[in-house]
Amino acid sequence: MSHITIRRSFKILELDHGATEDDAKQAYKDIINVWHPDRFTSNPRLKQKAEQKLKEVNVAYENVKVFFKQCEQSKGDLRVKADKTSHQTNQNYCAKDEQPTQPRARAEIAAEVGTTLVLGFCSYISTRLHHFLQKNSP
Repeated sequence: MSHITIRRSFKILELDHGATEDDAKQAYKDIINVWHPDRFTSNPRLKQKAEQKLKEVNVAYENVKVFFKQCEQSKGDLRVKADKTSHQTNQNYCAKDEQPTQPRARAEIAAEVGTTLVLGFCSYISTRLHHFLQKNSP
């Protein structure tokens, strides 16, 4: 899950190629509301599925935010045109100039992926702790 492409991230968030950063933010909020694990407290199977979905959505949203930041830095149009032949996480285009964004160092990509994983893990632990405290409070 750590190597989600920008194209897959847009698909997970149900965004089209012309989506803006605000569209991504709203789509993220909508999906979180639909798939929040607290909605499935009475069904452990669905709750676990929602937790997995939430992790995937969080990673996708982080990828999309980084993509928009890169497009903004390159002054490109915010429409996405993913490279169909590449399997790299960050091989994408800002459609205005139709040129790939600056290649990133492996260390930078690894740091970003690591940060995304740590944030996802912290979110999961926070949710679990919240549920534990709710169940055990007087």
